[in-house]
Amino acid sequence: MTPTPTEAPVDLRTVRVDDVMTRHVHTTGPDVPVSTVAAELTRWQVTALPVLDARRRVVGTVSEGDVLRCWVHDRPGTGVSAVMHSPAQVISPGASAEVALAQLVRQHGHSLPVVFAGVLVGVVSRGDLLAGLAGLPRPELSRPGTTPAPSSRPVP
Repeated sequence: MTPTPTEAPVDLRTVRVDDVMTRHVHTTGPDVPVSTVAAELTRWQVTALPVLDARRRVVGTVSEGDVLRCWVHDRPGTGVSAVMHSPAQVISPGASAEVALAQLVRQHGHSLPVVFAGVLVGVVSRGDLLAGLAGLPRPELSRPGTTPAPSSRPVP
């Protein structure tokens, strides 16, 4: 059964990032070779990965473009830290989807790590926001090796 859009347009000012974000997040580390990240991006069908340090804090993002630029310069064994965008542009789970969309458009980005209290809780992508605009549910992508990020809402 194909989901159908809602009749009324969705107001992204009233939708929170944690309402539309993806909670099952693939990540990488700063010392991982770019060649490994190329395989991971392809296998997981994502355009970018958050880069986490040893304390599991977001220190950057690495995208398909970063990987391809590295390949052009014949450096596929280079570590992610040499090519990642740092500091990472992140967003809060309580921010409006409108703010997330504006940030992605302004930065020509595809996705933003969602961080709460310094911890990665999800990723919001253009696809997540597009589904939100259309009023369609965005099912979690259950791919091997993914684990849900912790809940972004504090427990009372």
